[in-house]
Order: sequence, then C-alpha cells, then structure tokens
Amino acid sequence: MLLVTHSFKALEYAVGLSEKFACEIHLLHVVEILESIGLREVEEKLLQETKELLKRESEKFRGKYKIFANAIKRDSAEIGIIEFAEENNIDLICMATRGRKGLSHFFLGSNAEKVIKLSENPVIAFNPVI
Repeated sequence: MLLVTHSFKALEYAVGLSEKFACEIHLLHVVEILESIGLREVEEKLLQETKELLKRESEKFRGKYKIFANAIKRDSAEIGIIEFAEENNIDLICMATRGRKGLSHFFLGSNAEKVIKLSENPVIAFNPVI
C-alpha cells in the first residue's frame, strides 16, 4: 500500500499549528468505495492497513500532541473529508496537494480544490517540497 509521502508533510504542518494553538490533530484517509461487491474484503483490508499506517506515522509526535488516526470509506474523498470535519467539529482542514497541471488536472482534478470549494470550514492547502 502506498500513501503519498507529501500527505505526511501536511502532518508536520499541522503539528506546527498545534504548537501555536494547542489543538488536536485528526489524521484522515478516505478510502473511496469500490463498485464491485467482490472487492469489499479488499476495501476492509485497505481501511485497516491505512489506519495502522497513520497510527505509526503519528507516533513520532504522540507524546506532545493529541493526534487521532482515522480511516473511513466514502463514495469520494472530498465528500468524506467534509463530512468527517462536520461530524467531528473540525475547525481547520489542512491538506497537501500534488499541484497537478494540464491534462492530469483536467482528468483527475484536485481533491484539495474540491474540498476548498465545497467546505464551509477554512482549508489550508499547500504543495510541499519533498
């Protein structure tokens, strides 16, 4: 399983904000629901492995910060992020973006861009340098 490295840059950014504002951090990965019924086992395994990976990554900061690892299933990542933020009274959404341009942006779009457009919460989106 591969989670994009730049997403963990968002965690480092959120930790910096947490130092200044003494806030909780909720790591979230949205597993987009697959259409085939036969793939439900794969979804569940992916969900569990993702949550374990997020927990391991958050352990680096665990002693000093309140960090919660979450993995959920939704039809689309942007809707999952927005619903999670609403359900958990999240004040600020911090996201890393790939900074796609051209055809890849046209065909794949940007989850961060969609969240910015749809969310009522403030969103910080940045393209980290890896």
